Amino acid sequence: FDFREFNPDHIIALGGGSVIDTAKLLWLSYENTNLDLDGLVSIDKKISLRKKATFSAIPTIFGSGAEVSSAIAFRYTDSISKTILFNNLLLPDNVILDANFLDFNKKQLLYPGAFDAFTHALEGFVSVIENSFLDNNVFDSIKVLLSIFSDLKNDKQSIKTVENLCYVSYHGLLFYNFLRNLRQEL
Repeated sequence: FDFREFNPDHIIALGGGSVIDTAKLLWLSYENTNLDLDGLVSIDKKISLRKKATFSAIPTIFGSGAEVSSAIAFRYTDSISKTILFNNLLLPDNVILDANFLDFNKKQLLYPGAFDAFTHALEGFVSVIENSFLDNNVFDSIKVLLSIFSDLKNDKQSIKTVENLCYVSYHGLLFYNFLRNLRQEL
């Protein structure tokens, strides 16, 4: 399947963080035909996006923040570590957060997302950047996440638990705009 032959004018990523990052890579290569993805370690500031297609992200697992980040995290086949590329143009044009995409009874999906979101919040908490807007959202996220962990531990998770996870995941947008991510390696 050659993505370029399909010639889309809009790309929609529906899935978890890896799916969204893979779609971002496809979008990047579709818009920048001369870009060689093999061995790519950084993105030139002169890349072009949104000339051929716009991009929407619809996460089905919440917590990674891929839908609100200007980063792409991926592994080359022969590597054990992740490569992370940054460019503010990689922020999606649209994001749809819908708690109904995730079954609230599947703790094995909720726990990793909650820990991912908690990692983002802790990163914001220990950041040396002083910003009251960021600080208030970090504390709000941590309070909500502690409630989510309590629900999961006590088997009291509900659709509200997933909605709250959506809410704190979207706070990732703030953290991504203020911080560069150690969390990808955690």
